[in-house]
Amino acid sequence: VWKKQNDDSWKVVVDAGISHPQPGYDLRKVVMETEYPVIDPSQKVRKIPEIDPAVLLEIDRSFSNQAEGLGIQTALQSYASPNVRLYRENCLPMVGLEYSLTYLSDFTGTYRWTPQAADMALSADLGYTYGTGEFRTEMADSLTIERFSYLRIWKIDNEGSWKMVLETTNPIPPPDVDSPAS
Repeated sequence: VWKKQNDDSWKVVVDAGISHPQPGYDLRKVVMETEYPVIDPSQKVRKIPEIDPAVLLEIDRSFSNQAEGLGIQTALQSYASPNVRLYRENCLPMVGLEYSLTYLSDFTGTYRWTPQAADMALSADLGYTYGTGEFRTEMADSLTIERFSYLRIWKIDNEGSWKMVLETTNPIPPPDVDSPAS
């Protein structure tokens, strides 16, 4: 994520990504063939929001609460753009809400996120949130918790609603139990 500074220079404010195996096809071709909605320039966003990153933090918290209570698929249907992109370590990028929902339907645990910060573009129609999260799975007598960091990019749609357009997660390695505490 790049952000324009007061001196008109651009600086990197967040650098995140994933590693994934080589696909058996030209991934660039798939991305180029992905259909994106044509936005009619005569359509205007009905409501121009204020530049208030706290708004994005609250939306991020609401997304997390809905995912934890009703499931990740329900939360994505409420908060994600139809063209959302999900990036998970060691998985090919997921492009589109339908494909993302199909992929996530195999996960039977509970997601929970803790947003830490947010920022917005001066245009107040694009912003990002980041923080940490966990995925919990419970089996008969065991509990598995996978922890990760995340970055989400949010954009105002034509109806004036914030929609997630990208989410990337990176695993947080478990603490080394053999190393002494500092």
